[in-house]
Amino acid sequence: MQQQPLQYSEEDRFIFDNISLLTGLTFEQIKNVFEFHLLFQLSQYLEGKPITVPYLGTLDVKYSHDEIIRGHKRAVLETKFKDSELLKRSIGEIEDGENTTILSILKNFVESQLLYLIQEESHNAGTRNQSNRKPRKREFSFPRTFTGTED
Repeated sequence: MQQQPLQYSEEDRFIFDNISLLTGLTFEQIKNVFEFHLLFQLSQYLEGKPITVPYLGTLDVKYSHDEIIRGHKRAVLETKFKDSELLKRSIGEIEDGENTTILSILKNFVESQLLYLIQEESHNAGTRNQSNRKPRKREFSFPRTFTGTED
């Protein structure tokens, strides 16, 4: 049986593109992270564990049976989602007009990006006269100050 590459939807592509634009990472790097996360989630299912959806919660997946749709077999699943405390708090804040969790994430993101740009400019200023120097590879990470568990 020939394996086909993973297919992603237009919505997936929209998400990958936007994350790429925000982080400076390539579309391919973002897609790879999501593909490896899918592998991790499927391994959780194989181990009989609930599937972890970071920041959102867990998804308990049970196989029910197979069905044939337009000549293709697919599984029918029974699922139960358990939302995380972070998701509950964030949605509550949005509904209350507070948005403190969102603002905290954005503030930390902007601060880390500004710090990166300042460091990069400082690095470039010191190497402008060295034309054979390669540009530094951009690395991105969210600051560790936000864990999603603060109250």
